[in-house]
Amino acid sequence: MRGGERMLLTLEERLERSARSQAASPETAARLVERFSGLPPWQLFFGKPDVDAMYGLTGEFWEHPAVDMGSYHGFSHSFRLAAEQDNAPFRLPLLLSPLGVPRLAQSLLGKPPLGLSSQGLPSQGLPSPESQNPYKPVWGVRVNNALILLGLMLLDHTKGRLKPKGFYHCTRMTLGQYLDALAGLGLGRDGSPGLAQGFQVWRDMLLAEYGAASPLGETLAGILRRYMAAWQEFDHLDHILRCIGALSCYLEQEEAGRTLPGEETDRVRRFREALCQYGSDLEGWELVEQDKRYLDPKGYYFTLACEYPEDLPDSGDRNVAPGSLRSQIFLSERDYSPETLRGLAAGSPSPDLRTLLERYVCEERLASAMREVNTAVAGIFVLFVEPYLRIGGAGAEPPQNLPTAAAGRTVFPPE
Repeated sequence: MRGGERMLLTLEERLERSARSQAASPETAARLVERFSGLPPWQLFFGKPDVDAMYGLTGEFWEHPAVDMGSYHGFSHSFRLAAEQDNAPFRLPLLLSPLGVPRLAQSLLGKPPLGLSSQGLPSQGLPSPESQNPYKPVWGVRVNNALILLGLMLLDHTKGRLKPKGFYHCTRMTLGQYLDALAGLGLGRDGSPGLAQGFQVWRDMLLAEYGAASPLGETLAGILRRYMAAWQEFDHLDHILRCIGALSCYLEQEEAGRTLPGEETDRVRRFREALCQYGSDLEGWELVEQDKRYLDPKGYYFTLACEYPEDLPDSGDRNVAPGSLRSQIFLSERDYSPETLRGLAAGSPSPDLRTLLERYVCEERLASAMREVNTAVAGIFVLFVEPYLRIGGAGAEPPQNLPTAAAGRTVFPPE
């Protein structure tokens, strides 16, 4: 309304206005974050596949006393508990604590962050950066994939195409506004100078990378792009190893007169099913036919290994359908240490495949890719998990003893 008269906006004006930040003031941003904290987590999931995927990763903690599946801040404790269990026997320090910042940042960056030093910090029960395997995710594969799934689900909501729109409205602000609101709500009430200092370090790192004026949704998209670019380094190795495994199975079939036990036949089928998605020149199930014969199997699987698809959908593209990127970009449980990979290469029945795999086994390249994976996952944790362990009355750390969760409780409304 203007001067008692109703304003009529053009379509372009409405789109421009809807794209603006909802946080017109710091107080508004704080209210949106508080509302975000209290939203029921079932609104976050895009159908049963998302529920099943997350349950497979963190579901054992959904019945834990520290986890309240009625609110996002309560749900966030399931990630914390999973990280602690997977990193036994030490307790994972909070990322924002004086212990967590320098130790994890040194693992990610190769050195302590500016303004903090790991020297003189208590080390009992904590992993040292020197002992951290540079070819493994810093928290383990399960927590890595759970946080990536959380980021992908949140990103779908930031595009405004899903209902209910609670998460969409609560994320319509800039990165700077969001970080300021988190600092005021999640840290200001805690009263810990060390916690505030730790958050400031992470805040500076995120703002230097993405900028205070970056919309929160675009920041999350940038974090996931960073992860996916690094993930492809490991998936490329997996693709070559799948081809080596499939060739080995094929040659075993040939040598055994194509009469393998049922268990071996199932192994061949699984290998070929995994390969089928990568064969751009193959029709449907042609690749997985049990009676398929090749004049040059070694040449065939070498050609297939060289056909790794480099292009991935841009997770931040509004045209990408919700739920289309999920477990496809999860990190596998494979040991990516160069020694292990070279051992697998040595066992290849094809010299060409062995040479191809060895070409991609580079200590510096693998360590750099894993640092990128860890940095992206840490960014999601700092933005969307760690602060909510404190917001909404969840300030205390969860218990160290983790009982096995009971099964069977329905925490999501029926479809």
